Amino acid sequence: MIIPYRFKIIFLSFLAVFICYIDRVNISVAIIPMQEQFGWSESQVGIILGSFYFGYMITMIVGGYLADRYGGKKVLGYALLIWSFFTIITPFFSYQGLWWLILIRILMGLGEGVTFPSWHAIYARWIPFEERTRAVGFTNSGIAAGTLFGYAVAALIIANYSWEWVFYTFGALGFFWYFFWNTTVTSFPESNKNLSKNELELIQSEAPAKTSASSIPFLKLIQNKPFMAITVATFCNNWSLYTFLSYLPKYVNAPVSQGGMGIDLGSNAFIYSIVIPCLVAMIALILGGFLADNLIKKGYEVIKVRKTVNSIGFFGSAFSYI
Repeated sequence: MIIPYRFKIIFLSFLAVFICYIDRVNISVAIIPMQEQFGWSESQVGIILGSFYFGYMITMIVGGYLADRYGGKKVLGYALLIWSFFTIITPFFSYQGLWWLILIRILMGLGEGVTFPSWHAIYARWIPFEERTRAVGFTNSGIAAGTLFGYAVAALIIANYSWEWVFYTFGALGFFWYFFWNTTVTSFPESNKNLSKNELELIQSEAPAKTSASSIPFLKLIQNKPFMAITVATFCNNWSLYTFLSYLPKYVNAPVSQGGMGIDLGSNAFIYSIVIPCLVAMIALILGGFLADNLIKKGYEVIKVRKTVNSIGFFGSAFSYI
């Protein structure tokens, strides 16, 4: 059985998201012994956990432009190397002082911010329209898979070694990934020498985004109701998601008297409590993509399918918080 070349692109993009999230959430577990060791207050911990998103927000905005101009392969590849490097040196700068650690977290955010715009730019040129929802769903499942792995393995490393090794091991994975990304992926299918003629013809006929996107005036964007609806939906989703990612381990570990669950960091119960929600999310992401694609194939209107699947996810999230 010959695996379509575009599936390799999808898998490596999934791994990029996976690594993005293990490097993002590892500090959510490591912060527990780090806070005890360095004597940080809860406010200082909040600044550390939140500082990442100052950098992330900046490059998330310009990531699409960079991917269109320089190619999604280069932008994502170099960015992952950069944030992997900052992950590895996190322990060193933690010992230098609080503000040094905050600076490193901001720089990590700058690196990770281009992740999603970059692989979306690649998919626009590589993935046929009817496969795109499944491809995006599978790639986005790297969020849950990376969070699951990051939480569980970070807890095990801390219990058996020390919190510093969480950053060393997770950061090293990015350099390993880059070798395969650099030798396999191209920003455009037309420039890939290993792509079969039949697959190239399929991609060219069903994934027509062959060139860079034309510029769109910002004022027109913010006046566009569908765009603003998507923006608000994304804001609401990310508010819930990033709060969950940052504080779930501390909530599970915090004493019951402080509103937490009081579960010890080194126990199996701690790992189960932080892993199960991520496992459910990963399954839901993949199933959601297949559900949407099947409904579209059956003739349902694309916009209605997107709204329905999105609403199911939002209502489920809201209900769980209540």
